[in-house]
Amino acid sequence: MRSVPTEHDAVANDLAGSQGVRAGRLERALDAALAWARRCLQTRRGYALLFLLLFALAWLPVLFTVLASGKSLIWQVDGLSQQYVWFVYTGQWVRELLSNIFITHTFALPMWTMGAGYGTDIIQAYSGTFVNPFYLVSALVPERFAEFAFEAVILLMLYCAGLAFSLWARGRGASRAGTLLGAVAYVFAGNAVVVFSQPSFIVSMVTFPLVLRGADLVFERRSPALFLAVLAWEFAASFYDAYMICILLVLYCLVRFFFGVERGVPRHGRALRLLKWVGIFVGYVMLALLAGCVLLLPQVMSLMGADRLGVTRSDDLLYALSVYERFFVRFIGAADLGSDAYSGFNALSALAFVLLLARWRKHKGLALSFVVLTIMMLVPAFGRLMNGLEYATDRWSWAYGLLGAYVIAKLLPELLSTSRHERRVLALVVALYGVACFALPLPSADLSFAATFVVLVCSVAVVLSASSWPRPRALAALTCCVVLSGVVTFVTLLSPYYGGRAWTLMGFNRLWEFHSTNAVARFVGDAQAAGATYDETYRYDRTTPVASGVHNSGLITGLMTPDYYNSIYSQGIDDLNTSLGLVDTEGTNFRYGGLNSRAMLEGLLGVRYYYVDDEHAAMVPETFADATTIAEGPGREDHYRLLETDVVAPLAFVADSYLTRAQYEALPMADRQRALLAGVVLEGDDEATGLTNVGDTVASGQGGIGAAQKIPYEIAGAAGCDVDEAGTSVTVRKAGACLTLTFDAPGDAETYLYTSGLTYEDISYRERATDAEWAAKGFIGRLKTLLAEPFRAEVTNGTIVVSAPGAASTIYQMNANDHMYGGKHEWLANVGYDDEGRTQLTLTFTQPGIYSFDEMSVVSQPMAGVDERIEELAAAGAQDISLGTNEISCTASSDTDAQLFLSVAYSDGWSATVDGQPAAIHKADLGFMSVELPVGTHEVRLTYVTPYLREGAVLSALGIAGCVVTCVLVGRHHRRTAGERAA
Repeated sequence: MRSVPTEHDAVANDLAGSQGVRAGRLERALDAALAWARRCLQTRRGYALLFLLLFALAWLPVLFTVLASGKSLIWQVDGLSQQYVWFVYTGQWVRELLSNIFITHTFALPMWTMGAGYGTDIIQAYSGTFVNPFYLVSALVPERFAEFAFEAVILLMLYCAGLAFSLWARGRGASRAGTLLGAVAYVFAGNAVVVFSQPSFIVSMVTFPLVLRGADLVFERRSPALFLAVLAWEFAASFYDAYMICILLVLYCLVRFFFGVERGVPRHGRALRLLKWVGIFVGYVMLALLAGCVLLLPQVMSLMGADRLGVTRSDDLLYALSVYERFFVRFIGAADLGSDAYSGFNALSALAFVLLLARWRKHKGLALSFVVLTIMMLVPAFGRLMNGLEYATDRWSWAYGLLGAYVIAKLLPELLSTSRHERRVLALVVALYGVACFALPLPSADLSFAATFVVLVCSVAVVLSASSWPRPRALAALTCCVVLSGVVTFVTLLSPYYGGRAWTLMGFNRLWEFHSTNAVARFVGDAQAAGATYDETYRYDRTTPVASGVHNSGLITGLMTPDYYNSIYSQGIDDLNTSLGLVDTEGTNFRYGGLNSRAMLEGLLGVRYYYVDDEHAAMVPETFADATTIAEGPGREDHYRLLETDVVAPLAFVADSYLTRAQYEALPMADRQRALLAGVVLEGDDEATGLTNVGDTVASGQGGIGAAQKIPYEIAGAAGCDVDEAGTSVTVRKAGACLTLTFDAPGDAETYLYTSGLTYEDISYRERATDAEWAAKGFIGRLKTLLAEPFRAEVTNGTIVVSAPGAASTIYQMNANDHMYGGKHEWLANVGYDDEGRTQLTLTFTQPGIYSFDEMSVVSQPMAGVDERIEELAAAGAQDISLGTNEISCTASSDTDAQLFLSVAYSDGWSATVDGQPAAIHKADLGFMSVELPVGTHEVRLTYVTPYLREGAVLSALGIAGCVVTCVLVGRHHRRTAGERAA
């Protein structure tokens, strides 16, 4: 019996019909979008547009996460103090160069700046940024808005890295669709999260694929122009990156030779052919090296003999288990491997690796590359090799990320047509991976991992179903998986609910404020606006701790300060800092802040201005006791004052007494600053013509300033730590543990804590608990602790905050496992001047561990006579000191043969004239300079030329000429052989 349609059935049919219409419209829209995408893939311009669209869509949620947290893309540490500063300074340097050429017509290339530390060579320290074409846009942007330009440049570099990958992958025969997915996977791989810490590392992501493409063209017997140009630029811009690229290039060329160039060719004579190719590539690399020598040679020579390269470090055969745990769990996503190295892959890359290993016979070269690079990532010996035989680090992980992206590009067609057995294998591997990560006590398997694992499951579901879908829709689904995997990797890293990395980033629109608007430069501007004169031939220092995270401000504000932070540094200045036990070096060779409020050093090294906050007012040096406040107001966190003193030596002054370096180094550490005031320290007696040796006077404690005295102390209390019976080791069980020392120090003196042979060693979870605390955990708690111990990330540095009422200094003690370790173990931490005398110090240990030392003493340094001696040096100061481009000039007078001391970092690039006649320059005070000065009044002029710049330019000219000739000859040969084949 036929049923009669009801009103409800009619409504249902209408609804179904409307849904069908909407579904049909969606399908047509999807088909239209896919058709547009296919058309885009047919042209290079369309491909770039399509990649840009995917890139932008993926970055939108990432940028939203950052901005919603009120943050920028710039890291609070190196991003603020190095990467951003270098970008801003590049613009300033370019503008100065253009002004010298087109306005003043001096045509002077700026090669020296007094804005970094005690002066530094611009070409050696910063040239890598000047030749970075992305950074040159900074010349067009005012400093106030440079932050936004820098962030745009970071994204542009990452986008260009995807285009560079695309050029290489297409040259290797990858499909257009596969290349597109690989490019997205490349720029959102785990190593790419370096954009939030060290964005300059992205440059290698751009250049490495171009070098590989150039190598492929060489193998194809085509022009080597791309190979030579990119590699020459790398040598000029960054010898470190060029070094890593050359090692990886050797591996790449071997794989290409044995699994590409020689495939199908008889084995007979293969060794000779290999030797031929080795000769070709070695010749090309040497040409590129020569072409880049104009900047390469000065940089390399500046590092020769640097102590940083000779520091004895750990040479463990394996990394800590926690590194392998993060590598395994974050194989999809982003794994922080330490030392600014990151790893991790797109979810589709992980599936492609599984399929690659399943089909290894078909892709032997690619499978071998994956195995070799994985071993290199996991074995410290290769990490040391890739880092110039220094500490082990995998900063070359951009090459590993490139491999993961290329596997997608190459195997995409196979991912779309897997066999039933391969689909089962993929599903089983993903299931076992999930079980291993979630079932075992692996710390990295957190909510962030859960999100990336969900994307992995979605990706494997698409791959398992792809063979039954229309190919365009299967490609669209895989594209969504690749983009989603990248988005989840970045967002979970940044989100406060997952990785929380956003909290380590600088606040939005705050970078220039930290360096200028809300820092010393602002107070200088306020002082000048109020009528005060700020003499820029003097320096400023500060009481705020260096650990506040702001370095290198002087480089972009133009104000001189002892502060410095750069991998290329002055070995002489580091020697001086080490000899004085300055804690503001933070334990490194290449980073140092102020002078730890030591009055003698502040006065000697031209610190006329002091930036002091209320919290650390007791750390103001004694030389500023009668200083004038020339500006004050609110700073970033407290009320600040800018003080000016007259008790200060100028940048250059005449010295008529000296010590030899051997005499200086024989003194106790606490007496060395007194020696620096007594006379200039020269390398030997032969440099001291006409000067009086005061070495014996200083050693005997005479000379107008009293010798430092060791003050007996008692340990009045220990909270959270244990001191051994010998009193040379402190075991700290909890962060914030304290040790209190009591003593009776005299007044009118600075008080220091002296430690020699200080070392730090991490301790296990079990050692951090007392027996009572361990028993209180119960069986389950103890079991969890023991299971978690193998995966605990090792702590490699301990800090000791040495404090007295209103004053504090921090000792940073690293061990050989820390990549910042500088081989320093002797410290002299100042806790300020007190006119009545200190009676107590508190040592606060911020990290659990064992702090051992050979000696720990309380030292008192009398201040009587210090002001008078500094005023004597000021009276002997040079007049009319002028700082120009690569030039320092002044007028100096002396009644005897003397040395004109300049608190400017020593470099072989300086030359001097006295009244127009060449004069000898000596290394003085271990890291500074002095010029021989005869009797009378003289005009002294020092000029600077970067060492080895001229020699490098000659070599570069030869190299460039060689590159041009080689390209011409190879082009002619290629055209001739092509014509012969056509005939």
